Amino acid sequence: MSIDVISESKIDFRKALRDRYLAYAISTITDRALPDVRDGLKPVHRRLLYAMLQLKLNPQNGFKKCARIVGDVIGKYHPHGEQAVYEALVKLAQDFSHRYPLIEGQGNFGNIDGDNAAAMRYTESRITKTAELLMEFIDEDTVELIENYDGEEKEPAVMPSNFPNLLANGSSGIAVGMATNIPSHNIIELCDAALCILKDPNISVDEIMQVFKGPDFATGGIITNSFDEIVEFYKRGKGLFRLRSRWKKIPDKNKFLIEIVEIPYGIQKSKLIEKIAELIQTKKISILTDIRDNSAEDLSIILEPRSNNIQAEMIMEELFSLTDLQVNFSLNMNVLQGESGNIPKVLDLKSAISQWLEHRLVVLNRHSNYRLNKINLRMELLQGYIIAYLNLDEIIRIVREEDNPKEELVTTFSLTSNQADAILDMKLRSLRKLEEAQIQSEYQSLLKRKTSLVRLLKSKNLQLEVLQKQVVEIKNIFNTKDSLVVLSKRRTTFESAIEFEHFSSDTSNEKITIIISNRGWIKSYKGHGIDKDNFTLKNDDYIESMLEVLSSDKIIMCSDNGRFYTIAVNKINNEKGPGEPIRLLFDIKQEENIINSFVLKIDLNIFLVTYLGKGMVVNQKSLISFTRKGKQIFELSAYDHLISAKEINGDYFALLNNDNKLIVFPVEDIKISTKGSGITFQKLKDGFILDCISFYDGNGLQMYNEKNKKFIIKDIINWKSARARAGKVLPKDFKGRISFTTKRNIK
Repeated sequence: MSIDVISESKIDFRKALRDRYLAYAISTITDRALPDVRDGLKPVHRRLLYAMLQLKLNPQNGFKKCARIVGDVIGKYHPHGEQAVYEALVKLAQDFSHRYPLIEGQGNFGNIDGDNAAAMRYTESRITKTAELLMEFIDEDTVELIENYDGEEKEPAVMPSNFPNLLANGSSGIAVGMATNIPSHNIIELCDAALCILKDPNISVDEIMQVFKGPDFATGGIITNSFDEIVEFYKRGKGLFRLRSRWKKIPDKNKFLIEIVEIPYGIQKSKLIEKIAELIQTKKISILTDIRDNSAEDLSIILEPRSNNIQAEMIMEELFSLTDLQVNFSLNMNVLQGESGNIPKVLDLKSAISQWLEHRLVVLNRHSNYRLNKINLRMELLQGYIIAYLNLDEIIRIVREEDNPKEELVTTFSLTSNQADAILDMKLRSLRKLEEAQIQSEYQSLLKRKTSLVRLLKSKNLQLEVLQKQVVEIKNIFNTKDSLVVLSKRRTTFESAIEFEHFSSDTSNEKITIIISNRGWIKSYKGHGIDKDNFTLKNDDYIESMLEVLSSDKIIMCSDNGRFYTIAVNKINNEKGPGEPIRLLFDIKQEENIINSFVLKIDLNIFLVTYLGKGMVVNQKSLISFTRKGKQIFELSAYDHLISAKEINGDYFALLNNDNKLIVFPVEDIKISTKGSGITFQKLKDGFILDCISFYDGNGLQMYNEKNKKFIIKDIINWKSARARAGKVLPKDFKGRISFTTKRNIK
């Protein structure tokens, strides 16, 4: 008996793990999570549609069981779990998930409440007109067909995509180390944008946005971002859309009701109603007494206010801040591009549309070559038929008498192999059709088409003209066919959010004092002018800030990572004890710290300064956030953080660094921003900003040393300059660490 010895070779575990995880990551990115910029599909969706096309499930034919379709998909193209494939099929058929559904379902395909679809053995489906456009001429060599997983079948590497599916239907997915989240858009606006690019390849995103408004979600809703913000999002391929529900005020006897008619995309209606009902029951929303669902085919959620004295707009603002009636949709146009469709990249709007148009040019050329080859083959056969017509008796003799008639025909009449085969394959009944006039007429017609195709293939300008006609045709299809006209009507609109200085349900305007402790606890007390000894704090904790406010006010908090959080005063704990941790009120990261808090005043400006000398001026209204996640205003570099967020109270800024260099420059030199990465306030070499302040020139600049001794610089002309300069060193009299305030945090 022989024993096989298995040789063992040592490999580095870290290297092996890295190599294998990298292979897994690439596979996830290219084969699962990210869509192809050319057709906007992931492999599972592409295989689903192609399998349905092979089953001839077009809009003109009947439906087939989804179980049959799923079986074909996993058997021929996609060897994964049947439930995952069925879920992908269901989503393509849901009109609340896809702006332009690619599959038409028959049966229970789920609903906006979050109910699941029926089992695949009960439901039926077929492709829609939109999917037909997406796969138009796929069998005419318009795209490359590659081998499936076992090499027995062919599947398309990409769809011909006579429909801008990536932006029309959007896409979302999470890969390893990257993700994508693209909203749906209006097909008419997409066609207009594509026509603009075809007419002027050098057009800018700003110019495209004159005809292209922005997202158009399947469930409608209202986007409250400004036009300038939206343009900036599409320039970068990233952004954050604020999407809120559509509602209307309806009369009801001696009072009014509020009806929600559209909710944000991706939100389940049943869970939303449960959340609002819970808030009403726990009296966290005291301005409402009841909520009920009156939805049938159209969505209808009825809210009943407690009193007619409260504006409906104020009620809705409160709900927007506490529920998913308003959400943030993160734009991340991360797609697969390149000839093989395997290079992930974040694209701007113009690049995304341009790459779709480039793909359509490739498809046009491939299709034209296919048609040209077919015409050449037919013309070759027609030439053979003419020879047969003129020499019919001799051809019959050769076929009857010769042992190898094909070779004899080729030799005698100088025919090609294809011509000889065509003549030999003719049936006797076809001989009566061999009329020279008909053959010549068809030949001349094909010659004209051939000439036209040859000209097209040689001229880029002609190709662009044809492409332009194709885009216009897509637009006309969605503008003329009744079912598609309804589908193409814009659902999502754009409005400015109504800003209320006080939009709390509390109308009593009771005097309140807010205490924020050094350890991050917050508590409210009734009244103003309270003695500090009356405040309850934990051991070793002390008061960081104290705000005297009204119960209808809102508090804005700024963290050192540039994120802002908003909370209504009447939502702050006022029971016995030290209050509650701020981290329970918001989704604040462990390493994140609150550096300042102030009362919301719509007309007030705030200036922000970072550890490394960057700065920004923002208006308080742009800091308002409506979710636990807050709002990212200052985009910071890896090693930077905010050290100050203060109200502007003066006409000059002063910044002091750790080398005791002071710089002073006018407030009016800094433009007001809404968000961004800031600009340089003080130029630094290896140091950091110690303190900053805004002040009035006429009052002089007050400063304090480490012992809180006050100094005043009455004439600051020596330190005045433009921003982004290094500044000048303070006089020798200013020894030690200097600050503009008696209370300072020096890092």
